[in-house]
Amino acid sequence: MLKVTLYMKERCALCDEVLDLLSLLQADYPFAIEEVDIYQDETLLERYHLDIPVVRIKDTLLKAGEIDIITLEAAIKSQLS
Repeated sequence: MLKVTLYMKERCALCDEVLDLLSLLQADYPFAIEEVDIYQDETLLERYHLDIPVVRIKDTLLKAGEIDIITLEAAIKSQLS
């Protein structure tokens, strides 16, 4: 099954919005969501702290300014094909 990783932090409204979008897309596409709190890993914190939420779908990486329902759906569909 396809895994979609959401790099996020607690109390992050943008992260919650992206999680909601991913949950909506799960109704149409088979994938699992893995939530990763970047504050639990120094390497991830250093890498993503200014960019969260960040979504990784295999080799595709989407940062906060690039994420919307259309972009997420296209990235998921391309990995399921």
